[in-house]
Amino acid sequence: MEINVTELIRDYRMMKREVERLQRIIYGQPMPMRSWGVAQYGIEATLPHGSSGKSQAELRDMDIREQKQIARLEEYQRKVYAIESAGDFLDREILRIVYDCMLSGMTRQQIAVH
Repeated sequence: MEINVTELIRDYRMMKREVERLQRIIYGQPMPMRSWGVAQYGIEATLPHGSSGKSQAELRDMDIREQKQIARLEEYQRKVYAIESAGDFLDREILRIVYDCMLSGMTRQQIAVH
């Protein structure tokens, strides 16, 4: 599978908006990325809490459209997380700044002026 980084960066903002839209449809509200897989400590870790996802029985009973929405949501979440995490692997501050500008939708000319 070939990954086109330029397309991923170009489509990043659209994917981020789509993740929020799908989360509102499926869960009723968007979930912040910080809560994706966050460990809990102290008393909160010992208390029972429900899953933010759907149970297997609910997944079976969902219609095809909802199943496709969940699959698309999971795919976009993986891509958005990967794109946002990639900046941590850049070794120079100038590269991190340029990468951040690209993710915020700035054109090459705007980045050069910045």
